[in-house]
Amino acid sequence: KHFVHKGWEGIYKHLVSKGIFKTLPGFAAYTEIVLRHFKHIAEKYDFAETALKKIKSKGYKIGLITNGSHELQYKKLRMLELTDLFDEIIVSCDTPYQKPDERIFLMMAEEIYIVLDTQALENLSWYTMKFGQ
Repeated sequence: KHFVHKGWEGIYKHLVSKGIFKTLPGFAAYTEIVLRHFKHIAEKYDFAETALKKIKSKGYKIGLITNGSHELQYKKLRMLELTDLFDEIIVSCDTPYQKPDERIFLMMAEEIYIVLDTQALENLSWYTMKFGQ
């Protein structure tokens, strides 16, 4: 089944609308429940760590842009033991922008010293919209 992440608030609202909870938790309590269980159900793609290490071994810098809250995104990265594989991480809540706004990609380009042309930005925005956050 195809799933597009609509953000934690969107998922929470959806679950509430479906009557999933016997007792309705507040959003903060819901987030804590999800985080508590995240490490038990979240798994890295088999190729993720190997691919990132191979890219780094070739001398490339790796940046990650993620939408969401700073605390939540870093907690997920730490749980999956991926934080140290990135040279730069930009969490949208720490900026005035979020994906697919091209300005967040330009911020990353400055951080890891790459130049993006207009076509590259269009491709990145398309990739983000098509495959999720």
